[in-house]
Amino acid sequence: MLDLDTLCRRAVKIHKKKKLRRIPNIKKEIQLLRRLQHWNVIQLVDVLCNEEKQKMYMVMEYCVCGMQEMLDSVQEKHFPIFQAHVYNITTGLYPFEGDNIYKLFENIGKGDYTIPEDCGPLLSDLLNGMLEYDPAKRFSIQQLRRHNWFRKKHPQMDPLVLIPPPSSETKDCWRSLTVVPYLEDLHGYSEEDDLCDLEDEIIYTHDFTVPGQMPEEDSFA
Repeated sequence: MLDLDTLCRRAVKIHKKKKLRRIPNIKKEIQLLRRLQHWNVIQLVDVLCNEEKQKMYMVMEYCVCGMQEMLDSVQEKHFPIFQAHVYNITTGLYPFEGDNIYKLFENIGKGDYTIPEDCGPLLSDLLNGMLEYDPAKRFSIQQLRRHNWFRKKHPQMDPLVLIPPPSSETKDCWRSLTVVPYLEDLHGYSEEDDLCDLEDEIIYTHDFTVPGQMPEEDSFA
C-alpha cells in the first residue's frame, strides 16, 4: 500500500482476532516495535483494527528485498558454527537457559556458561573455543576441523539403532522420521489449521489506497 502522507510504500500484515487469543506474544511484539527505532529493525508504522471483519492490520516499513537477497548481497559470507548444538549433543544440556525468551537472550548476551566436569580436557577446550564471547577469538571452521577432538576416533558407546521402515499408511516417509507428527498430536493439529493460517502468514503490499478507508479483503488478492 502507499502512505499518502509520506508517499512511502508500506507492508501490511493481517491477523485474525480469533488467532490472536492463541498468540499472546503478538501484543508484546507490538509494544516493543512501537518503542524500537533502529535501522536494523523493521519499523511498525501503525496498527488498525476492523471490528466488523474481526481483523487487525499491522502497517509496517516496506523492505525492498527479502532476507535471503540481503544475505546474498554480502561479499564475504560467514557460515554459522552451531556452538549450542554441539554443546547439547555432547553434554545433553544447553549452555544458556532462561525462564522466558527475554531472560534467555539476556543470558546469551552475557556469555556466561558452565561446562560439565565430566567432559574431559579435549571436549572442554573445544566447547570453550566455540562459545568464546569475543568473536575475534572464537574458533573458526578451519580451527574446528584441525581440533584434536574432531580428529580423534571416538569409541562406540551404544549399539547402532536401526531406523524403522515407513508403514504403508504413511503418506510422507521422510516426514514420519521427524518429531513433527508427535508435535501435531501434542498440540491438536489438523490440516484445516494450515488453511486458516495461510492468510495470517502473508504480507500484502499495495501501491494505492483511499485515505480513511480500510483496504477491502478482495483488494489484496
